[in-house]
Amino acid sequence: MREPLLADFLPDLASDFQPLVCYSHTDLQRRGEWTERIERTVKDADVILIDEAHHFRNPGVAGTGASAPSRYRKLQRAITQPGGRPKQVFYLTATPINNSVHDFRHMLGRVTSENHAYFAEGGRNLGIPNLQSHFNQIERRFQQHAADGLPETAWLDARGTAGEGREIFGELVVQRSRGYVRASEQLEAAGDVRFPRRAPPARLGRNPCDPRARQEPPHALEDEAGQTPRPPRPHGRRATRLLGR
Repeated sequence: MREPLLADFLPDLASDFQPLVCYSHTDLQRRGEWTERIERTVKDADVILIDEAHHFRNPGVAGTGASAPSRYRKLQRAITQPGGRPKQVFYLTATPINNSVHDFRHMLGRVTSENHAYFAEGGRNLGIPNLQSHFNQIERRFQQHAADGLPETAWLDARGTAGEGREIFGELVVQRSRGYVRASEQLEAAGDVRFPRRAPPARLGRNPCDPRARQEPPHALEDEAGQTPRPPRPHGRRATRLLGR
């Protein structure tokens, strides 16, 4: 499905001479030459975009003995393999934190390779000597705020001290709402931004497997253009960015 979308929205990248390669998450679990192909591609890449990155928040099986490594482990090894080009890694997700703040730490682990001193070294020094201990402190503080009845995100939005996790999230996370994007585009480009309008759930007939019973609402955008637009591509609510290796 990604090829038609690329041809529709990014036609200049449809040429085989463009240095763009797309893989699905499930390709990491395919056998044969796929593991080697993905590792070669990631090794030579300058930029890696991981869409729906929250699917990689669980490290899973390391792959010792007869057990095959998880998709997380395979991607981690591909990104951190020796001899690779310096690269930027961007994680795109609307839910970087699902069960606990350690979900975000596990996402970082694909680049840090579970080196807990990663953000205390060289040019990426954020003053965090131990990443796991740091997130343990954030989790305890988060639970305390939750017990006090504060909103889930209040502790991150507050103008707190560096010790409240603002250094790690402030340096690595880019969070943009639709309202922010609209206002920014109007200032920078003086143009309108159109997002897909959220439609109500589709009604199903008695047999949900029968495509004739499904009544899809027409595609619509959040402006009054007066014309029927083509089906819009999906937009995530937020983007999580990590400047890696």
